[in-house]
Amino acid sequence: MRKPEGNKSDSTEHVVGRTPSDVVSQSLRLLGSLGPLIILASLGFYAILTFQDSLHRMHVANEDRFAKQFEAHIKSYDTMGKVSSSQVDQLSKLFDLTGKASAEAREADKKAQEQVAKATIAEAQQKVVQNALEKAKAELGTAEADLVKSQIRLAEQNKELEGIKINVSEIAKLVYEESWDKVIAKLNDLLKKTGSSINLQFDSEALSRLKELKTERESSVTLVPDEERETLTEQIRKYVSDNSKNQAAAKAWLTKNRVDMPIAIFLESPNGALKQRMVRELKIPPLPRITQRVDPPERSYAALFDPYVPSRHTNTYVIQLQTALCVPDSEIRQRGALTNTKALIQIYKRAERQAGDKLSDDDATRIREQGGCRAGGGQNYFEKRTFDDPSNGAAALRELIAGLRKTQAGATLSPETSLDGTRTTVQVVRNSAPPSAKLMALPPALSGQVTPDFWSMLRRL
Repeated sequence: MRKPEGNKSDSTEHVVGRTPSDVVSQSLRLLGSLGPLIILASLGFYAILTFQDSLHRMHVANEDRFAKQFEAHIKSYDTMGKVSSSQVDQLSKLFDLTGKASAEAREADKKAQEQVAKATIAEAQQKVVQNALEKAKAELGTAEADLVKSQIRLAEQNKELEGIKINVSEIAKLVYEESWDKVIAKLNDLLKKTGSSINLQFDSEALSRLKELKTERESSVTLVPDEERETLTEQIRKYVSDNSKNQAAAKAWLTKNRVDMPIAIFLESPNGALKQRMVRELKIPPLPRITQRVDPPERSYAALFDPYVPSRHTNTYVIQLQTALCVPDSEIRQRGALTNTKALIQIYKRAERQAGDKLSDDDATRIREQGGCRAGGGQNYFEKRTFDDPSNGAAALRELIAGLRKTQAGATLSPETSLDGTRTTVQVVRNSAPPSAKLMALPPALSGQVTPDFWSMLRRL
C-alpha cells in the first residue's frame, strides 16, 4: 500500500523537478487513457495474427490437400493410363470378337437362308411327291377296280371255257360215233356262244374227207388186229411222252396228214392204219419186249383210276404213267401198295387243284403228255411244270433257293445251287415244318421233293 506523500516531504532530502516516479505515474496515467485503444489494437492485432495463422494453417492444409489430391490425380492418371491400355487391348479383342461374331452371324444367316431355300425346295418336292402319291393312289384304285372287273371277266371266261370243254368232249364223242349232223349242230352252237357269225355246213370236200377217214378207219379195223393196234397206240404214246421234240413231230405229222384232232384223241381212236403210217414214217422205235406181253388185270390198279377199265389200264399203260410221274424205279413193274405212285398222283391233284386221289382218263393223258423225267430236272408233275419250264424255270429255281435260305437249314445254301442240290435242304425243312403248315405226308423216297403246299409255305416266309 502506497504511503502518504506527507511523510516524504518530511524527509531531509528534497528533490526538485520530475522524478522517476512521476514519469512512471505519468506513463501509467497515459497508459490508463490509452489502455482501451491498446487493448483494442492488441485485440485487433491478435485477431489479425489469429486470422493470418488460420489462413496460414488453412493454406498449409490446402497445400497438403492439394498435394495429396495432386498425388492422387497422378496415381489416378497412372492407373487410368494402365486401365486405358488394358481397356484398349480389351476393346481391340472385343472388336475382333465382334467382327468374328458378325462374320459368323452373317455366315449363319447365309446358311439359314440356304436352309430356308432348301426347305422351300423340299416342301415343293414333297408337294410334288404327295401329288404323285395321290395320283398313284387314284390310279391304284382304278387298277384295283379294273382288277376286280378282270377277275369277274376271267371267272366268266373260265365258266365259258368249262362249257367249251364239255362241248368239245361231246363233239369228240359224236365224231367217234360219226353223228355228223349232231357234230355240226354242236359246232354251230359253240360258235354262236363264242360270238362268231360262222354257220358250218357240209360241203363236198368235207364229205369226201369224212368218207376217206371212214375208209381208213374201216381198213384199220379190218387190217390191223386189236392187239397190234393197242401196241401201236402204246408205242406212239411212249414216243410223244419221251420229250417235247417227239410230241411236236407227232403233231406236225397229224397236221400234214389232215388229221384234225389232238394227239390224245388220236391215240384213243381205232385208226390202226394211220398209226402204222405214223410209226413207219416217224421211225418210232418199238416198245421194249417186256411191255409187249399181255398181262392179266391187276387189282391194285383200281386204286389209281376212276373209272378203272382193266382192258385199258394194263401193266403197259400203268408203267408208262409211272414213268411220266417219275415213280422211283424200285416201284415200277411192282404190284401191291404202290405208295410212291399214289403220292405222286396226290401231288398232281394238288398241282391241278383237284379233289380226290384217283385219275380220270383226261388226267392220265395230261400226265403222259407232259413227257418223261430227266436227270437233274423235276421229279414230279409240279416240279416239272415249275422248274423245267424253259421260260420261267430258272426264275422259279431262284425263288425256291431264296425261300430255303430264309430257313435255318438253308441259311448257307448257295444261290447257284441246282435243283438236285436243294434236295437235302428241302427234306430237312419239310421234316421240321410246324404242324400248322399242314404239308402233305410223303414217303421217304419223295421227301426231298417240292410240292405245291411246300412251295406256298416258302412263299409265306
